[in-house]
Amino acid sequence: MASSSSTSKDPLHLESFNIYSSLPYDSSHVFHSLVSLKAQQSNETGRQTRALIDLVAVIDVSNSMHGLKIEKVKDTLKFVIGQLKPEDRLSIVSFHSRAKVEMALTELSPVGKKLALDCVNSLTVKGGTNLSAGLFEGLNQIIERGEKSKNDVVSILLLTDGQPTCGLQSSDEIRQGMQSYIKKIQDPISVFTFGYGRDHNTVLLHGISERANGMFYYIHTQSDVSTACADCLGGLLSVVAQRIVLTVKATCDVVITEVKTSYPTKILEKSAHYEISINDLSSEEERDFIFSLSVPPLSTPNKNSPLFDCTLKYFSILNEREIVLQHQHTIERVSLTSEEF
Repeated sequence: MASSSSTSKDPLHLESFNIYSSLPYDSSHVFHSLVSLKAQQSNETGRQTRALIDLVAVIDVSNSMHGLKIEKVKDTLKFVIGQLKPEDRLSIVSFHSRAKVEMALTELSPVGKKLALDCVNSLTVKGGTNLSAGLFEGLNQIIERGEKSKNDVVSILLLTDGQPTCGLQSSDEIRQGMQSYIKKIQDPISVFTFGYGRDHNTVLLHGISERANGMFYYIHTQSDVSTACADCLGGLLSVVAQRIVLTVKATCDVVITEVKTSYPTKILEKSAHYEISINDLSSEEERDFIFSLSVPPLSTPNKNSPLFDCTLKYFSILNEREIVLQHQHTIERVSLTSEEF
């Protein structure tokens, strides 16, 4: 049985479910409840234009990227540039033994697109692989945007074979360094990693993207380029909500024994009150959260016995304002014999 507090016009839809439709009222129980968030189709929200994006492409141009790898990288970038609107902005950062800003954040007007394509075509390989320097410089491009000049959606694409040979080389050190830069960025940001060839460091690239709310893509054949880019951009260009925070607070002596989620979770009150921070949600994306509950017996049956209160706060890209939803999750407590239950 499901309950919901969202309207059809809300960009995010909030529902909750119980594993059982009802429980005997006169005994205690341990069971699971699920809270589900779903972003509606962007064309259902009443606004036809999508959110604008600030995108930084961080490109490995070290010697290990010679030949087919660098050509696949160029194909990836050309695909990305072709999909972006004139109001979107792109920066290109290359790295070998050191990092270099090839193009600062630039609006992709016809002139901007020509500059970007020329920049891509001029990339040549040389030197070692200082992946951390490239990633950190890409993040620095976002930090330096300032408050007055920035688009709603922010992301970094890291394209490499993932084999650092200089600078920071430990996966843990690179991820920790990345987090220190991300903390300086006030807006939600995602980092997507693209690994080219069979010898890339999958653990490193997957760890970076996972820690930064992105995804890892393995580029082996030419067809992988368009597939990965379409998937990545499809999500970025259809973001409908940012800065999403779900708060769940137990009611009526209910105990939350476990919160099952990989998202950052703050304990406001142990076994009773939790705050979950969620990254961007794109059109039609879903996120589910499972809560293990322990409920006490009641003195009388109750058709809508409260279990917990939900508060969902987020910034709607499409409505250009913060939205707050309140929702109470309940279950029916009935009079049943043990045989019936």
